[in-house]
Amino acid sequence: MRGSPKPHRPACWRGILAACLSCCAIAQASAAQPNANNAYCDAAGANLVFIIDTTTACDDKDKELLVRAVGEMFEILHGGERIVIRTITDTFATSQRVIERCIPRCASQGMLDKWLNCNEGLIVSETKKAKRDIVESLRAHLAAATPRARSDIARTLASIAREDARADGQNLLYVFSDMIENSDHVPGRLFFSAENKRLLAHMKKYGLVASLKGAEVHVFGFGRDGTEARNPLQVGTQQKLLEFWRAYFKAAGANLVEMGQNVVVRR
Repeated sequence: MRGSPKPHRPACWRGILAACLSCCAIAQASAAQPNANNAYCDAAGANLVFIIDTTTACDDKDKELLVRAVGEMFEILHGGERIVIRTITDTFATSQRVIERCIPRCASQGMLDKWLNCNEGLIVSETKKAKRDIVESLRAHLAAATPRARSDIARTLASIAREDARADGQNLLYVFSDMIENSDHVPGRLFFSAENKRLLAHMKKYGLVASLKGAEVHVFGFGRDGTEARNPLQVGTQQKLLEFWRAYFKAAGANLVEMGQNVVVRR
């Protein structure tokens, strides 16, 4: 009598196992690709917009301050945040979007998803690369900054708010500028001589007040003039600037406005 037949193992199981292994390999290979299409963006993540005034020559103190601000900012990021860097020039129309980048994150929902789709080593590496790219870009633009006769701050802020703010998200604006307006709509003489209420009414009339409802605004690099010597502002001049821009950002709908030489990064 023949022995009992051996259990039959269908060939399809081998095919399924091979397919699973292939999927794992594809997932890991996909994760190893550089983030070229903002794949790390989180719709619920914060939207951080760095605005760099390139109309004033920057010294070593300015460069150190800006790099330190980026370092502090990265300490509080969790991943998924969108970072945009824009410039202020002599006219709003030539403002550049220097970088648009989302901070790397592991968007896994469970252990299996994490195993298949998350490479923590890659996340750390990509985060370091994002920080390096941002710092190098900022340094390059600061190095190229030169004193210009015009500085179109208000109109540029209004334009950037329309283009880069998220209507229903958390918006954080970091503005690196001396905040001395001297544009076609608001010449420097008018900016310093006109009463702040009249000046703000003028800007509202011509649509120069940005729409920043609920945004947090941090202005730093403030307190020195726009000359190559970067002299400290006189007390009266500094106070007028502080009062005007605080009124401007309040009219824009911003929740928090901090202005000073150093930036305070908080979340």
